[in-house]
Amino acid sequence: MHLHAWGAWNLVVDSYEVEDDKWEVLSHFVEPVAFFCMLQPSSIADRLTVAAETLLHQANCRVSPDEPDRLDQDRLKPGQTLRRSDRRKQLNRLGKHWANFGAFRDALSAIDGRDYRNVTRNFRDLSVHSFAPRLMIGQVVRAIRSIVPWQEMSAQPDGTYLPVEHPTRKGVQYVAQAMEPLHLDATRAANLAEYHKALTAMRAFAALIDELCVRMDALPQHGPETK
Repeated sequence: MHLHAWGAWNLVVDSYEVEDDKWEVLSHFVEPVAFFCMLQPSSIADRLTVAAETLLHQANCRVSPDEPDRLDQDRLKPGQTLRRSDRRKQLNRLGKHWANFGAFRDALSAIDGRDYRNVTRNFRDLSVHSFAPRLMIGQVVRAIRSIVPWQEMSAQPDGTYLPVEHPTRKGVQYVAQAMEPLHLDATRAANLAEYHKALTAMRAFAALIDELCVRMDALPQHGPETK
């Protein structure tokens, strides 16, 4: 629904010739919808991971009497959560004995992948933790801090001086960098592609759930207790 609205508003923006009018439509109508859409690939991938983790663990405990009722997050302090990479490792471990898990794992890994982050210039992470690029209009200029080799002016045989990097000494450097705005149509197209990846993952998830249910339903009514 939001991707459809985004596409419609892109057409409205294109219909205006005056730059100020374009900016008004962008600010009031396009950006809120686009912002929502661009946070979804990462969010849906995490939500599917958490849901699959819970279902797989419960199914494992149901069908295998030797499966311990323990997850990696149990040893964390209250309020802490697993990192995404650690949760994915745990998910792979929980799902390794299920036939439909591989297709689900591959579909899940395709969401919010490197290609999408490159096209959107890591918009999601930057919008949450730093400064994200704008849409259509406006550069974002920042002074980026880094530690670099110290440079000293070294005399040359012809009497001139050239900067030479010191072999061991380091210094702080600030460099102004400008992020160009994202193109509206290209960015929406990337998000539409992520939507289709999410549909594929949801279908694979449904097939995995069917497998879990069939296996558990085949057990005696009073099956092995979880431990």
